[in-house]
Amino acid sequence: MERFGIKTFKMKNGERYCIIKNKKTGIPVFYPCLFITTQLRNSNESIKTIETQAGCIALFYRFLFLRNIDIEERIQTARFLDNNEIDLLRDFVGKRMRTAKVINIKDHHLGVCSATKYIRLTTIAKYLEWLCQLTIKNIDDGYREISYFVKKIKARRPKIKYRNSEGNVYKTIEEEDLEILLSVIDPQCELNPFDKKVRHRNQLIVIILHSLGIRCGELLNLRVEDIDFAAQMLFIRRRADSIEDTRVNQPLVKTLERNLPMSDELTRLLHSYITGERKANIRKKKHGYLFITHKEGETRGDPLSVPSYHKIIYRLRSIDSGLSELTGHKFRHTWNYLFSKLMDESTDYVSEEMQEKMRSSHMGWEPGSGTAQTYNRRFIVKESVKAALQLQDNIFKKRNGVSYE
Repeated sequence: MERFGIKTFKMKNGERYCIIKNKKTGIPVFYPCLFITTQLRNSNESIKTIETQAGCIALFYRFLFLRNIDIEERIQTARFLDNNEIDLLRDFVGKRMRTAKVINIKDHHLGVCSATKYIRLTTIAKYLEWLCQLTIKNIDDGYREISYFVKKIKARRPKIKYRNSEGNVYKTIEEEDLEILLSVIDPQCELNPFDKKVRHRNQLIVIILHSLGIRCGELLNLRVEDIDFAAQMLFIRRRADSIEDTRVNQPLVKTLERNLPMSDELTRLLHSYITGERKANIRKKKHGYLFITHKEGETRGDPLSVPSYHKIIYRLRSIDSGLSELTGHKFRHTWNYLFSKLMDESTDYVSEEMQEKMRSSHMGWEPGSGTAQTYNRRFIVKESVKAALQLQDNIFKKRNGVSYE
C-alpha cells in the first residue's frame, strides 16, 4: 500500500526541518510541503509543532489515497468532501496508526485519545482552508462554500477534557515507591536493572529529575559549561537549532531560561560523573553535552538521544509494581507536590502569591500564567480531603453532644 509519511532532517545551519513525502517514490508532496514552509516554518513554529501538524496532514493524504480522492482537483472544481466522506475521515483519524511490524492483537482496534483526534481534525481543517484559498481562482465567490466545508470538518471534532481535570491530579510518585526507586538505583545495589557501565549516569539522571523537577528536553540539553561548581548553580538554556547538536530529534527547552541551585550532594555527583564516566566515554567527540551514550560503537560519546532517555525510564518501571506507570514527567509533578508540602509545613509564613512566584521561577513558567495551579492540584486535593474529614468529625461530635470548639 502506498503511504505518506514525514521525514525530519538537520540543515547545515542547524535548523531542523521536516517534509511530507510519498514513501513509495520518495518524492515530497508539493502542497503539503508548501503549507509547512509558508504557514508553519515562516511563523517560527517549533520543530515539534511542525512535525505534529505534518503528521496529521500525511495521515490525511493516506486517507485520500485509500479513497481514491484527488483533493486538489476536487477543490478546483468546487466538489468538496461530502458528509459521508467527512464522516469516514473522522473515523479514520480516530484510529491508532502503528509503524511497528508486530501488532498486539488486543490493541489492534484501540483508537487514539480524544485530544489526538481533535488535533488531527483541527490541523486537516486548517490545511484544507489554506489549500482552498490558494487554489480557487475566484476566492470571493466561493468563500461561503469554503467556510461551510471547513466548519463541517471542525464540527466532527470530539469534546476534550482540559489539562486541569481531576484525571490529572494523581500524577506524582508515591513516597514509598520513590524510596524504593532511589534505593535500587544506587550503583552498588544488586537489584539495579542497568549495566554497571551506565549505573552512575542513570542514577544521576534520576536524582536530577527528582531534585530539580526539570523536563526531559531540559535534562538532555544540559552542557558541562551550564554548571558552575563554585557557585553550585545549574543553568537552563534554550538552544533550538544548535549546529553542535548532532541529534536530528533535538531535545528542546520549552520553558524560560533560569538558574537553579544545587545541593552539596548533587554537585558532588555531577563532578564525579563528569570527571569519571563521561570523561572515559566522550572520546574525541567535540561537544559539551552532559549526558552521553556509553554503548560501544560509532555513537559512543554522542549526546544521549530522546529515545535512549525514554528507554531508561521504561527500564525503571520494572523495579516495582508501584513504578509500572512511571514517566519522566512524574518527577516534575512530584517536585511540585513536595514544594507545596514544604511551604505548608514551614514555620516561616510565605504568602500564596509569593509561593506561586517561587514555584514559577524554579519551573521556568511565565509569572501569572496559571501553570503553577495545574501542578499543585494534588496537594490542594489532599488538603481539601483532610479539611472535609475534619469537618465531618466535628459535625458528628456535635450531634453526639461533644463540643468541638
